[in-house]
Amino acid sequence: MSGKGEDGYDDRANLNPGFSYFEERMQSVQFDIWSLLLSFGVFQGLFITPIILKTKRQPSYFLAGLVLIISLNVLNYLFLSSRLYQVFPHYVFIPNAFFFWMGPFYYFYIRSVAEPGFRFQLKRYWLHFTPILLGIAYYWPFLTLSGQGKIEFFNNYFALEQLPASWMVTTFFSLNIIQSLIYILLARKVLVKQQLEANGSKRGKYLKWLSQFSIVFAVYWLIDFLGLIWLTVADGFFHAVDYIIMLSSALIVHVLAYVAVSKNSIFQTVFLGAKALNKAKSGLEEKEVMLSLDRLTRLMEVEKPYLNPELKMNELAGRVDLSSNDLSMLLNDHLGKTFYEFVNDYRLEEVKSKLSNPAFSNYTILGIAVDSGFNNKNTFNRYFKKETGLTPSDYLKKSS
Repeated sequence: MSGKGEDGYDDRANLNPGFSYFEERMQSVQFDIWSLLLSFGVFQGLFITPIILKTKRQPSYFLAGLVLIISLNVLNYLFLSSRLYQVFPHYVFIPNAFFFWMGPFYYFYIRSVAEPGFRFQLKRYWLHFTPILLGIAYYWPFLTLSGQGKIEFFNNYFALEQLPASWMVTTFFSLNIIQSLIYILLARKVLVKQQLEANGSKRGKYLKWLSQFSIVFAVYWLIDFLGLIWLTVADGFFHAVDYIIMLSSALIVHVLAYVAVSKNSIFQTVFLGAKALNKAKSGLEEKEVMLSLDRLTRLMEVEKPYLNPELKMNELAGRVDLSSNDLSMLLNDHLGKTFYEFVNDYRLEEVKSKLSNPAFSNYTILGIAVDSGFNNKNTFNRYFKKETGLTPSDYLKKSS
């Protein structure tokens, strides 16, 4: 049965008023080779996200977040290219507000995997994630449109060969891409430093894999950057640019999925910072740990190298016959501290000791801090309050 009455209208609409509307919208959906490629990218991204999270390690949370944002963005493009926005108009552009998290997620992911002893603390780094408010504010007028209003917006967009770009649109995308490129450069700096320290070791080979992935990710954002230049020079959006950016978004998910499936051991070790990479970082045997800790403690208490404000990890490591990587792992695994936390703890105790010492009563608080190894007022004040819960002046009043 056709379901149509004598008047030619679909009788099924009487049984389900929403059916004819949904059917009408579905008829406008168009799947082509682009839609297939994007669908595959979305599937792969959503497939590997729980695999990444399964390790429950610090790097896995950042990488999973990164993959999820990119995958949802690819789904966003899929809705546009196939015209599924006609059926699900309220989904489109929601992932775009999260673009401002991609740079920070990538940066902290690289630090978590590559930098020995790094521990992410939200209360310390939360400011990196606040630009999402800018994304929400920018897309808010569109997100609050009715479903029909959103459909009409995109229908008008696809009806034009070129959509003029306002200064607000250009500025917004410029800020987003520049922000991400800055984080990519910062992450690259971390990687280069760690590769130099691990040169020739097994860990160095692992970091080379990570470095290659960083290049792929940089190319992904470079394509967006070139799209921005095109937008600025041509003074408008072209559909061809959309398709290029769509493909680059799907490609980075394909690369990760390929490594995760075909080279799972490397994926677990390199990209998720599994235990094997931690072992590769340090050549210390368990029996050497106590001896190394003892040498380090005696050096800090007797010779007080922390009084030198320019003290570097490689210098301190050399004075206790360790490599920089071994010292970093020793501090992280056995004391739960980074190099700077370890050194600043000694400097802080030195400051507290001098504040209560009458011989230093003529010194200013900042003078005592500098004499104890701190070379930056803001760093000193921030670290002092973090560890004691008081400002230096409040601490002095309370102890006097």
